[in-house]
Amino acid sequence: MNLKSGYRYSPLESSDSIRLLQVENVPSTAKGRGPIRCWIRHFSLSNAPPYRALSYAWGPDSSSTKKIFLNDKIVQVRRNLWEALAHIQFACFDFRTREKDDVFAEENSTWVWIDALCIDQSNVKERNHQVGVMGRIYGGATEVLVWLGCEADFRHGAKISVAVEALALMNDDKSGQDPSQVLDRNYEALLTLFQLPYWQRLWIVQEICLAAKVTLLFDKVSTNWKNVTHFRKLLSTTYFPNKFCLPPGSTFTSAHKADLLRCQAFRLDKHRTSSHGNVLGYLIESFHSSLCTDPRDKVYALVSLAEDCQNGQLQPNYFKTLFQVYADVIHFYTSSRHSRGPSQHTPRFSQILQRAFQYDLSAGAMEYQLRLHPSLRQPTLHIFGVSCGMITKFIRGIDLESPSSIDPAWYKDTAPADPGISSISFSKHLASLPEQRELVPLQTRTPFAVQAKYASRTLIEENMRTSMSFGDILLEDRSQTMQFLLDNGRIGCAPYNALPGDVVVQFLGCDAAAVLRRARDSRVFDIVGRALVEKGKREEKEAEPWARKYKWGVPDYGERFSWTEDQAVWFWLDLVTLQYLTL
Repeated sequence: MNLKSGYRYSPLESSDSIRLLQVENVPSTAKGRGPIRCWIRHFSLSNAPPYRALSYAWGPDSSSTKKIFLNDKIVQVRRNLWEALAHIQFACFDFRTREKDDVFAEENSTWVWIDALCIDQSNVKERNHQVGVMGRIYGGATEVLVWLGCEADFRHGAKISVAVEALALMNDDKSGQDPSQVLDRNYEALLTLFQLPYWQRLWIVQEICLAAKVTLLFDKVSTNWKNVTHFRKLLSTTYFPNKFCLPPGSTFTSAHKADLLRCQAFRLDKHRTSSHGNVLGYLIESFHSSLCTDPRDKVYALVSLAEDCQNGQLQPNYFKTLFQVYADVIHFYTSSRHSRGPSQHTPRFSQILQRAFQYDLSAGAMEYQLRLHPSLRQPTLHIFGVSCGMITKFIRGIDLESPSSIDPAWYKDTAPADPGISSISFSKHLASLPEQRELVPLQTRTPFAVQAKYASRTLIEENMRTSMSFGDILLEDRSQTMQFLLDNGRIGCAPYNALPGDVVVQFLGCDAAAVLRRARDSRVFDIVGRALVEKGKREEKEAEPWARKYKWGVPDYGERFSWTEDQAVWFWLDLVTLQYLTL
C-alpha cells in the first residue's frame, strides 16, 4: 500500500506461496473499543486453509489513514480498508464448519486475503508474481466479500442501505413483496447503489467474475450477488415487461431502465455468468473506461480472467514501460487470431487499447523504436485497410493556435457529389481542433514511415535502419493542419504536408485513417500521416450502435458494407506507426 508501516515483509518461499491475514475476533463486550489486530502467515495456494478474499475501493486520499496492528507492528492503512477490517472483526466471521482436525480453525479468528496487506507493494518482483496468480487467489476463496462502505461515507448512505435490502426482496418469493412494486419504490436508491465509485474500479472485474460466491456488504446490511443477477434479468429485454409488469401509475420508465442497465455492475454480471467470450480483447473493450492507478493494469487486471491468456504467454511485468506493454498486447492479439492474411482487426484493437490506457505513449514509442527493444518479436505487422478516396482539394493551412484564421466560406464551396455525404460544419471543425493537433506529418525515412502495399520485409527493415533521429522529427512544424476534399465528395482533415493526389485509407471497425502517397515505383506507397474522415449523412443515420460512438467516419458502420478489390490496401507497419495512426 506504500503507506508508513512498522511491519517488514519476509519473502515468499515459492511460486505457489501467498500470505493470508488473520483478523482477531473480539468479545461482544469489547466491540468498537479496542484496536484492530491482525496476523500474517505464509501458505501455499494448494494447501491454504479456507479463506475469504476482500474486494474494495482503495480510495483516492492516502492522507486519510487509520492505525491497525499487523504482527504487533503499527501499520497505517487507508480509512476505507480500516472500516472493512472493522466490519470483518465485529461481524465475527469464522470457519466453524471445517473439520475438527483443521489446525487453522481457531474459533476466535478468520482468514482473509487483502491485496494491500498480503502483497508487499514496494517489491515490484513480488507484485509481478502475485498479480499473475490473483485469479487463482480469488477463484480459490470460499467467498469474496465486496465492501462498499459505510452510510456515513455517502450523502445518501441510508438510501444505499435500503437498496441493498431491496435487491434481496425482489428475489425472495417468501417475502410477499411484488418485485415490480419494490423497484417502483426504490429505483433512485438502486441507481445510487450501482453508481458508487467502487463499481468503476478495474480490479473488481476479475475479483467478482472469478469468485465462487460473492457477498455485498454495506454498513450493517448485506446481500448475495445472485440477487444482482436476478435483478439484471428482470430488467433485461427477455423478461421485461412480460414477467415484470409495473403497477398502474408507476413512475419507472424505459429511460430509468436504460440508466440501470448501463451501470458497470450489470456488465460485470454478464461476464461473470458468461460461459464463453471472456477473451482479452473483448474484456479490454468492455471495461476500457474502468479506473485504475497504473495504466498498465488496464491489461494486467484482466489477464487472469481472459480465457486466451491462461498459457502464460502474457505475464504481468511492472518493470516494463507502458509502450512495451502495448507492444506485448498487440503482438499477443495478432498471434492469437491465427490470420493467414493481413489483419482487419488489429488497427481497431490498437485504438481501443490506447483509449483504455488514456495515456500518451509517444515518449515510450520513441525509446522503444530507438532501442529496437528485444520484445519486438516481429519487425512489422501485416494490416488491411480500405481506400476511401483521393484528395482533390485543400483549404489553406490552418493555424491551430488561432481558430479565427479559418475561412468558413470554404465550406460553402465543397458541394458533395454524393447526397448521402455531408460537408463538414464550421462549428464541428472548431470543436475538433484538439484532435487535429495530433495530425503530425510523417515523412519518408523517419522511424514512423514504412512502405505499404507490396513492400517486402527487407525493404521495410532497411528503411527503419536508415531512419532519421527523433530529434530531427521534433523540429518539424506541427502547428498547422488542412481540410481536404476527396474525389467522391467526402471531407476530412490531414497534416499540412499532404498533397492533391494522395490517397486516404481507412481501417475497419474504427475511425483511424492514413494518408498515403504513391512513390516513383507505382506499386509502393509512403505513409504521409494520420487522417480524420468526416461522417456522412448516411452514416449518421444508418450506423449500428457500436459505430455511433465514434466521432469520425467508420468504413464498415452498417450491415451492408463491402469493398472492391481495387480499394483494398495491405500494409506492413512497424509498431510505432500503428500506434500513431490509431490514436
